[in-house]
Amino acid sequence: MSDKILNQRLKILKYFFIIVSLFYIWYLGIIHFSNFLDLTSSVTLRYKAQKKIIYPKRGDIYDRNGKLLVGSNRLYQLDIDLNRISKIAHKRNKTGNDLVNQLAKIISKDLDKKKKIILKKMRKSKDRGSCYLGDQINETICNRLERDLKKINLSSLLIKKYTGFERYYPAGSIAKRLIGNIYQDKSNKLLISISGKTGIEKSFDYELSGKSGWKEYYKTATGSEIKYPLRKMAEKKAVDGLDLYLTIDYDFQRILDKEIYNGVKKYQAENGYGVFIDVKTGEILAMSSCSKKDLLLQDKAIRQYNDLNVVNSFEPGSTFKPFMALLALESGKVKPYDKIDCTALHEQKRTITDHHPFKKLTFKNIIAYSSNPGISRISDMVGIDKFYKRLLDLGFKYKTNIRLPYESSGLMRDKNKWNLSSLHSISFGQEISVTSLQLVSAYAALANGGKVYQPKIWLETKKKNGTINEKNKIIISKIISNKVSLDTLKTFLRAVVEYGTATGVEIEGLDICGKTGTAQKSIKGKRGYSEKDFYAVFAGFFPYENPQIAGVVIYDSPIYKYHFGSSSAVPTFRNTVKKYTDLPNTSILKNRKKNIKKHKIPNVESLSYKKMVKKFAKYGIKFKANQKNGFVMYQIPQPGAKIPINEKVLVYLQNKENNKNSKQETDKSEKYLMPNLIGLPIRNAVKKAHSARVRLKILGSGIIYQQKIKPGTKINFEDICEVKAK
Repeated sequence: MSDKILNQRLKILKYFFIIVSLFYIWYLGIIHFSNFLDLTSSVTLRYKAQKKIIYPKRGDIYDRNGKLLVGSNRLYQLDIDLNRISKIAHKRNKTGNDLVNQLAKIISKDLDKKKKIILKKMRKSKDRGSCYLGDQINETICNRLERDLKKINLSSLLIKKYTGFERYYPAGSIAKRLIGNIYQDKSNKLLISISGKTGIEKSFDYELSGKSGWKEYYKTATGSEIKYPLRKMAEKKAVDGLDLYLTIDYDFQRILDKEIYNGVKKYQAENGYGVFIDVKTGEILAMSSCSKKDLLLQDKAIRQYNDLNVVNSFEPGSTFKPFMALLALESGKVKPYDKIDCTALHEQKRTITDHHPFKKLTFKNIIAYSSNPGISRISDMVGIDKFYKRLLDLGFKYKTNIRLPYESSGLMRDKNKWNLSSLHSISFGQEISVTSLQLVSAYAALANGGKVYQPKIWLETKKKNGTINEKNKIIISKIISNKVSLDTLKTFLRAVVEYGTATGVEIEGLDICGKTGTAQKSIKGKRGYSEKDFYAVFAGFFPYENPQIAGVVIYDSPIYKYHFGSSSAVPTFRNTVKKYTDLPNTSILKNRKKNIKKHKIPNVESLSYKKMVKKFAKYGIKFKANQKNGFVMYQIPQPGAKIPINEKVLVYLQNKENNKNSKQETDKSEKYLMPNLIGLPIRNAVKKAHSARVRLKILGSGIIYQQKIKPGTKINFEDICEVKAK
């Protein structure tokens, strides 16, 4: 054989091996259907079908009327495969630049970006083979881009990879703390974990989450999925989460959110919160809370915190008096118009007094004017056993199990740790802490005939196919009380609004019942109560004839000017209810009365006794005064309030020599003169201090022998003077 023939054969063999090698590499790297020679175990894995996770859609959240509050979007990373552009352009008899320009135009429109920015990105990414468009692009935009590219047969160039999930809020910022937020754990690259972190998102995470699925697939060496494999791939479909329908009303919630926010800002409170429920079902119509720090935070940050109505408890103050009053009415030991001693009540270590001193009040007016000594003496007629049992029946001491995270149970000591002093304190809302949910449920029971419903935040859940899972109302207990006693108590609570401590909540055409509360805050880590920090509370229900809604509003540590429930919680309650009932589509209060004529109480403060009598006579108003000379220091109710014809205005007068220039000082600088209290019994000292608009911190009992603020010193409205007695 000649060398020439041998060289030809060797060349043919060489080309054969080159062609076979190239074919094998192509087959191995692109087709991936089998392992040609089973070269290594690592290569074998490349040809086996892989699984990818199919993530479910998280359920949406709606209000009771079907308004979308929270929606869901999957997020994707989008890339454009640049390797195939020149080949596709050649088939279409176009240049690569023409196709890139066409792509950039569509991408810029759908991603809402400038075309020149997209073009610059694509040119810079040419060497890498793909152009990165973003990794937080929501599903709606992805679908739109995919659809537009499909119209020009270029959808195959779009590479889409799931990167996470987002919540969006079409209703804006309403119910931020109530709804809460989600948490995404992306530490595991194979599986992104999504769970509720706070609020509704956390407590209903199981229903909202759904179940993940999976799908087998083959991928090419470039990482893209082979869309048309030779065999049918196994698949388990994902199950989308359930849609959740809450009991809250969007309009009611929006109004309450705004009023609580404005209240925290205006009253400079540490916290503000409130809740309104349907008294006949326990369904929460609106629940809102705001902390002072929320005023400085964005919505996303606020959603990281839980609702204060659930996690916070507070001393309810005088809003607790109606529960004791109901027991007294049931016992028959005291009638509505029986007169009760309301002078200071002396115990071993303290004296129970009122902010404004009273001698005797009717039982009804003890509630209307909120007398602490009065309700304490009534509690002696009821006793510890009955009161303790009633509080348990009303749901205090235990969680409501509303199914919201980190619910507080409040704090109520066991009965064996109560004494007579505890009975007195708890009757006017001290030595006990409650949540707004417990308090509003108890007031709803006073309104609906005695049924204590479990507060309910979710109405129903729905699958995507429309299947409904509805939760029924749950009655926790029923307080044993006759209808006459409950109806009588309702007249007491109506009197509070008509002429008592809550006249500011009155709304024309809507009869509201309720009770104010002003509770000193206990000092953390110490025994006793703060002289500066208070809870301002109002609890009530409406309308009087056929109650439908109960509500509670609380401010935690408002500035002293607004520390009374009547000066902060009451305006917020009124504004919320009025704005809601004024809405044209509010069906829950169809029969709100209009144009009811009522006389307003005139202002008689600073007038002499004779001028006061003359002015009241002009309007036909009855009154009761502490003396028949001097000048009027203050009146109850305040000027502008409305009062029934058969009720009296209470006025307190001070002699001329003690009142000289007091009006002038009040109007200009709100300064008063500190009276001399040394040598007076505590009862008389309290009266004199109240007349001079100063509050006392009393140490000891008996006769005053020392006072910290010297007599005659100029003081501000409601300054506190420490006095010692023995």
